[in-house]
Amino acid sequence: MTVHDALFTQAELAMGESVLIHAVGSGVGTAAVQLARAAGARTFGTSRTPAKLERARALGLDVGLEAPGFVDALRARTDGTGVDVILDVIARPLEEKIQVTRAFVRHVNPLLAAGVARPIIDRVFALDEVAAAHAYMESDVSFGKVILTV
Repeated sequence: MTVHDALFTQAELAMGESVLIHAVGSGVGTAAVQLARAAGARTFGTSRTPAKLERARALGLDVGLEAPGFVDALRARTDGTGVDVILDVIARPLEEKIQVTRAFVRHVNPLLAAGVARPIIDRVFALDEVAAAHAYMESDVSFGKVILTV
């Protein structure tokens, strides 16, 4: 829902436009690349590890950029024009969260049902393994969501 709202409601990303997705291997990033690709946008993504960029290509990433130092590479890959949208997720009030949820149900649920987009789950930890889950996330090896089960 966060991604759909940020890309399509807030930034009004349209077919044929381009988007830079920071941390493309994260849970939000993996969702963003799939939804942007489904909408016909050109996707650029950053990661500190080449392996995550490669995995994101399988989800629809057009151009992977290693961070730090991605700015010059982005300029080179866009002939100096940059991108139309940069994904920047921030918290919002309850009323906006309700609107986000309704838009998600209308626009993204059909993509999930059709298999066009899917949640990327890297690893599942039991609740009593919360310290291990946190350490795993800090290690920067995860790709997609890290989940705690209750």
